[in-house]
Amino acid sequence: MANTLPPELLSKVFESISPFDNQRPTVISCLIVNQEWHDVALRFLYKDLVLFCGPQLDLFTACHNRRAVSSLTRSLTLYISRPGELPGSAFNEAQNRFLQLATHVIPRMNNLRSLSVARHHRVPFCWIKKSIVSIILRSIPPSCTSLELALGTSDMNDIDGPEDDSIHLCEDLRSLLPRMHHVHIDMSSLCDALFGTWDSDECFHPTALPNLRSLHIPCVGMQNKTPCLERHRQDQWSLWNSIIPALQLVVELPDTADADITVLGSVAPLSSYKLDIYTTLLRCHIKRGRTTTWAFPTTKHLVKEEIEGERWKMQLVYIRLYHETYMTQRKWIYMLAGGRPWRILNSGSRLPVPWSNSAEWMPDEKLGIMTWEKWTKGNPGEVPMLLKNEEVAGMRLIDAEEREGHEEVCLAEKTPAGFVRPSRWSRSQLFRAD
Repeated sequence: MANTLPPELLSKVFESISPFDNQRPTVISCLIVNQEWHDVALRFLYKDLVLFCGPQLDLFTACHNRRAVSSLTRSLTLYISRPGELPGSAFNEAQNRFLQLATHVIPRMNNLRSLSVARHHRVPFCWIKKSIVSIILRSIPPSCTSLELALGTSDMNDIDGPEDDSIHLCEDLRSLLPRMHHVHIDMSSLCDALFGTWDSDECFHPTALPNLRSLHIPCVGMQNKTPCLERHRQDQWSLWNSIIPALQLVVELPDTADADITVLGSVAPLSSYKLDIYTTLLRCHIKRGRTTTWAFPTTKHLVKEEIEGERWKMQLVYIRLYHETYMTQRKWIYMLAGGRPWRILNSGSRLPVPWSNSAEWMPDEKLGIMTWEKWTKGNPGEVPMLLKNEEVAGMRLIDAEEREGHEEVCLAEKTPAGFVRPSRWSRSQLFRAD
């Protein structure tokens, strides 16, 4: 059958299909129309691959179009588990699926430019062995210049066998970083070996990053992160104070590119009886000759939800950034405070921000992220104590602020003249002095 649509119009048709959830069945049905439709549909199916660990991954590994994978695939997003699966179910089978993909498919992706290995946002717990992550990293073809390991603590040590004891992922990553443009590394353990080596003279030798455009390293997350067991300085227990000094040396190298380099951390108040002092998220920006840190205040807020006739209490987090305020689940505040250098697309792909436009991004509402303005419209009267205090004071009492250096200091609510904070309410409430 002859194609009556001009090629540019045919491409637009597929572009209008691709953002929707049922895109694959629709696009697959186009493969059998004619050769031209087949070629265009194949390009859309293989351009940005999204794969979940499960029986479907076995099928893909065995039956994928090798020519398309080799020539058409520009990005691969590999989710450690599919939403709805039982955590830890058939664990060894899952690890073998990753191994088969890394051995037989990824090395053949000759035009691959971006790889993301991530925990799906709707899966609270899932695991992947460090040995498998290491094999995936070593399978990445030379064409790939953007890398995301958004594992959280999915690679944590206690699920690793004895064969993983000698694996140090920071060293595997260090060999890849010099060719990378966009990097996001979020793992259970990190150390300065990501960015250089220690000599016998106890001197750190940083690695130049000549192609870098953006780098984001979270030192904080839903679960505790720890320094690598293999780190050189065994007395260094602070990820924040290990990663930042190493990066400060990296950016001073003449061959390192001028890039957007950020490190995410947090600092909590020492006393639970001083609630006017806030747990604060810190985003450190590292440039040649200058290090600055944005501090973002957060406060927990308990709300009541009714689900299927049952009443539940849910803890949300109120966070003030320098341009927006959010009320959302705790799992999202680290991404928001980190500046979102990588985005989830409607298709499920995870890509660096420069690779996509806002029309392709999955809407925040679908992820469960709400700005304060949207939250308060649907939940009138549900406000954190901070906003009640500000209403009493007639002024804002705390805001995000930018500081020089990378000192870990909590933000605190102001107590204006003429107001007091009684200790019996742990200094959480503001009252007029009279």
